[in-house]
Amino acid sequence: MTVQSPIWWAGPICGLGNRMMALAAVRACAGDTPVRFIWSNDDSCPGEYEDVFIATDAFAPAEAAPDDVRVIQTGWEPYEIFEVFRKELGLDVSRATFSARLVAALDGLAFHDAHLGASKDWRAAQGEAPLVGIHVRRTDRTAQHRRQFRDFLMRKSGLNRELPLLLTALYGLAPTSLLRVYENAHLTSAYRGYCKNLSDCSFAVFADDEIEAQNVETAIARNAPKALRRKGPDSEPLQHLQRLRRTSLSSAMIDLLCLSKCDAIAQSNRASTFSLVAAMIGRTPILTATSRYPFWLKLEEDLGAAPNALPLTQSAD
Repeated sequence: MTVQSPIWWAGPICGLGNRMMALAAVRACAGDTPVRFIWSNDDSCPGEYEDVFIATDAFAPAEAAPDDVRVIQTGWEPYEIFEVFRKELGLDVSRATFSARLVAALDGLAFHDAHLGASKDWRAAQGEAPLVGIHVRRTDRTAQHRRQFRDFLMRKSGLNRELPLLLTALYGLAPTSLLRVYENAHLTSAYRGYCKNLSDCSFAVFADDEIEAQNVETAIARNAPKALRRKGPDSEPLQHLQRLRRTSLSSAMIDLLCLSKCDAIAQSNRASTFSLVAAMIGRTPILTATSRYPFWLKLEEDLGAAPNALPLTQSAD
C-alpha cells in the first residue's frame, strides 16, 4: 500500500467555533490524504488541540512543517479554504459536493468521549422538559462591532454587514445598557415564542461573561409568564456557563456540546460561530435571526436546506 505524503496546512485560527469550521473544511477537501497543521495556543483559543480533539494518523497537529514541504495558507472561512485547496491540490470537486462533505466532516470531528459523555449527562440532568439554550456573546462582540462601525465612519473600511444596516448603526453608537435591554428583550421574546404552547419549558444560559449571563437570566425570569419560569431563578446557580477566556478550552468544548443538545438555541448575536456550530452538530433549530455569514448562506444554497435542518445521515455525495 502506498503511503501518501501529508498535506501541510498553516492551521486553524480565531475562536473555537471558527476553528471547528476550518478543521471540517480541510477534512472535507483532503479526503483520505493525511493532514498536518500548526495549532496556535493563543488568547482567542487558549488550549491545545488534544484538549478538545483526538489526534489521529490522518489528522493531527505538528510542531512545525519540514523545510522541504509547501504549506497551504488559509484563513478560517470554509469556502475560502475550499477555493485555496481546490487550486493547490487540483481538486475536481463542485462547491455543492464540498458543502455536503463539510457538514459530514463537522459531524465526524474526533471529540473526546469524556466531553460527549459530559454533555449527554448534563442534558439528562435537566429533565425531559424542552430546553432552550441561550448563547450570549455580548462583551467582546459589541466592542468589535463598534470598531468596525467607527472605521466605516472614518472611511478606513467598508461597512461590515454581519448585521442589517440599522442594527449595525445601533451596535456602533448605542451604549451597552441599551444594547443589553434590546438583546434581552429579543431573547425573552424568542423563549416565550418557543414555549407558548408547551406545558413546561426551561432554559440554560451560556456566556463568556458571568455578569451578562446573570442579566439575561434575570430578564427572562422577570418577563416570562409564570408557567415558563424556571423554579427559583434568583437562588439557583446558572446551569452552565461558557467561559471561553476564563477557564479551559476543554470546558468551552463541553459547553458547545451541551448547547448542541438543547432543543432550540437563541443567540444574542447572529455572528457567533460558537452557537452556529452547536446548531449544526445538534441539528438544533435557531429561534433568533439566523446568520448572515457567507458560509451559512452558501450551505443553505448548496444543500437546499439550512445545515442545522439536515438529517444526521446526510451523505457527502
